[in-house]
Amino acid sequence: MLELDEKRYNAILEVLRHLEINPVPYKDYDLIKISGTRNGYRIRKGKIRILYSIEKELESIFVEKIEWRDETTYK
Repeated sequence: MLELDEKRYNAILEVLRHLEINPVPYKDYDLIKISGTRNGYRIRKGKIRILYSIEKELESIFVEKIEWRDETTYK
């Protein structure tokens, strides 16, 4: 389980709330589309990575992972 201090927890919560308004916030965060996926994206917030996908038909965002960056983050 990812252990966070209050500052990092609140920062991640801010990102997730922002995704409700704008699911692809290129201008607001360090965001890239994950190659090899249809609708997968990565947001970098410090040393933490938020991996998520967008299902437009369902009008939903699925957060796949929130974890510290390491060599297995994108696998």
